[in-house]
Amino acid sequence: MFGSRFTSGAESRYAPIEGEALAIVDALDKARHFTLGCADLIIAVDHKPLLKIFGDRCLDDIPNPRLRNLKEKSLRYRFRVVHIPGLRHAAADAISRKPVGNPTTLPLPDDVASIDPVPGDSQLPVLPHPFLSTIRTYELSRPRSCLKMDQTPTEVIKSVTWDDIRLATASDLTMTTLTNTIEDGFPEDRTSLDPDLRPYHQFREHLTTFDGVVLYHDRIVIPPSLHDRVLQ
Repeated sequence: MFGSRFTSGAESRYAPIEGEALAIVDALDKARHFTLGCADLIIAVDHKPLLKIFGDRCLDDIPNPRLRNLKEKSLRYRFRVVHIPGLRHAAADAISRKPVGNPTTLPLPDDVASIDPVPGDSQLPVLPHPFLSTIRTYELSRPRSCLKMDQTPTEVIKSVTWDDIRLATASDLTMTTLTNTIEDGFPEDRTSLDPDLRPYHQFREHLTTFDGVVLYHDRIVIPPSLHDRVLQ
């Protein structure tokens, strides 16, 4: 038995680990006539962080709302998750890659990425969901009149954009190596990592990547070259 589908517009903007989790839940749902009540159900994944997410039935320790919703949908199934490294996959199943037409979206409650855009306003930028989760608002403690008249907006507020972080990550050797390690899976032995990556080993279960940016839970990991700008 096999099955596949394209991702919807909202799903295509999921972080890698969210897309991998979606694949598990979607597969369980499609094969529910065989998987519901199965006493010896095994799910094999090549994305190691999924072991932590689907390895138990607890929802309390998952801060990412989309991952929590996906895991909640899997709770009616009883299964064991095992990891099979991608290197052991001789070849992808060609049949599973066959297009099957328009995707059937798996609805998730309170999913920012699934909100329909404003009709006729296709120029609105689509912000990634983890980035939206980090937005905080604040009020200036001083009125605008207190600002010096000769100051330009760029002198008052120096912003660091998503593209700034993505480009800084791509140009930093340690950050690009970290990105690849997150996507391929951390080794169990911390000492097998490069010295620059060893401090990240203890946080490996909560590190993901999205659009070339490293995330810890729903927070952005700032590349070293931008530390000073962010602290300012």
